[in-house]
Amino acid sequence: MQMHNDLLGIVYALPRYLIERFFEGKKVFVKFIGGHSRTTRLEPGHRLFFYESHATKHLVGEATIAKVEFLPSFEVIKRYGEQLFLTPDEITQYTQRRNRREGKQLLVLHLNRVKKYSEPVAFPEPMTMAGRYMTAQLHNKVFQS
Repeated sequence: MQMHNDLLGIVYALPRYLIERFFEGKKVFVKFIGGHSRTTRLEPGHRLFFYESHATKHLVGEATIAKVEFLPSFEVIKRYGEQLFLTPDEITQYTQRRNRREGKQLLVLHLNRVKKYSEPVAFPEPMTMAGRYMTAQLHNKVFQS
């Protein structure tokens, strides 16, 4: 497994109630990414960092990415059902709400080693819904302060 230079993973912003689903055992994360893209720098071994978007604006946990794939929403629901962090209704609403994305592919991240931090960690950088790659340099800035 060859990982990109200093890339450790990605930070995605989510409301607390969705992040909690990972800590309760959900293992499959899905998200639309820019344009018609079916590419990502993410690979197995990278990490997904959970940024609590509405309340603390802190990192509250992480998980290791075991597998990366791109699938249409109907296929995601059919294949992964109960393992998904979103319900089938939430995925349907998400795809319909996002500019008629029913035919577009979702980034699907299979997670393991989900870990909730004992204390939230301040994230000093701006965050968008598109997420932010976590590099070794950014990781040092966040976790060494």
